[in-house]
Amino acid sequence: MNQPPTSISQTSAVSWGIGFMMAAMLMFASVDVLSRHLTQTYAVPQILMVRFVLFFAFAVVLIRPRNLRAAFRSRRPRLQILRGCIMVAEIAVFTLGLRHLPLADIHSVAAAAPLIVVALAIPMLGEKVGWHRWAAVLTGFVGVLIIVRPGFGEVNEYIGYAILGTLLWGLYQTMSRLVARYDDHNTTFIYTATIALVASCAVGPFFWQPVDWEGWGWLVLSSIFGGAAHYLLIRATAAAEASLLQPFSYTLVLWATLLGFLVFGEYPDEWTLIGAAVIVLAGLYAMHRERAAITRKTPSP
Repeated sequence: MNQPPTSISQTSAVSWGIGFMMAAMLMFASVDVLSRHLTQTYAVPQILMVRFVLFFAFAVVLIRPRNLRAAFRSRRPRLQILRGCIMVAEIAVFTLGLRHLPLADIHSVAAAAPLIVVALAIPMLGEKVGWHRWAAVLTGFVGVLIIVRPGFGEVNEYIGYAILGTLLWGLYQTMSRLVARYDDHNTTFIYTATIALVASCAVGPFFWQPVDWEGWGWLVLSSIFGGAAHYLLIRATAAAEASLLQPFSYTLVLWATLLGFLVFGEYPDEWTLIGAAVIVLAGLYAMHRERAAITRKTPSP
């Protein structure tokens, strides 16, 4: 992947951030599909251990061994460790939820995460969130509701996994933006990979069971997608404000719909298409407002 130039303008940085965010959502949707398949055979700690071992290897290769010492020099190491622990907990909770809940139900609850990020961006990041961004996020949330049309019927005892995972997901995204103020993306990435490796290897061996060649293939693919997703999310939150990026996190539902069509032959109905249009329009509106704000702040030549 090409790295944006160091002299990048604020407008271009926002565009890069949005692009990274949408690509990250594609990777997360892919991981969800694979995790749903893997949890039917393997224990969650085993899945996460394999994923995070390969995630760490991916991080080392990407950063390069000779740069590791510099990458580990964090200005806020405790904050990095806390963020990494939150990520591990969030992934574990969501993966457990995927074993017991339909994918649509998980995503319908997780769609509330952008609202959590926008709310947390005020006290944690000191960002000024105007009504235009709130409107874009809320409109995107309406689009998600149109797509998934949530109706759990009887309350599922495992719905708490989705709720807790959503809270952790929103907090994790906000903290990704917070640590970006102190460390570059390589430092955040290597801390994320290291903490995930330590946590998963402390638990995973106790749940290990034999894996056949097909299982290894799915585990490795899930690990690759997971590592790419978190790297892209780190790059996104380093390039643009967390509250601005949230409307584009709704593309996770769009990617999930597309993967459902490609993998399972599920054709989107008219409500899905309407919801997708609402989400895209909300994202475009947020981008327009941000560009307009940057233009107003930029002095005339």
